[in-house]
Amino acid sequence: MRSSQPCRAHPAFARTIETSVCVAPDAAGAGIGSAPYQRLFAALAGENLHRPVAGIAPPDEASVRLHARLGFRPMARRCARRRG
Repeated sequence: MRSSQPCRAHPAFARTIETSVCVAPDAAGAGIGSAPYQRLFAALAGENLHRPVAGIAPPDEASVRLHARLGFRPMARRCARRRG
């Protein structure tokens, strides 16, 4: 599965998209995530976009490596704490 959606509702993010590629757990780390991303980037090539962003839920080193190979670089870490 591959997809993209607007990143945030704020106007500053109007040309930023959040991307997603899902790989079956038993296929993680097998190198198959690049192809869906390449198709997604090709589909978005003519769009007036600033940049794609991706969120990775740790620990997911296979996803970190995939995104690094595709040119993504770390920008921030979000921490959430469950209440209760």
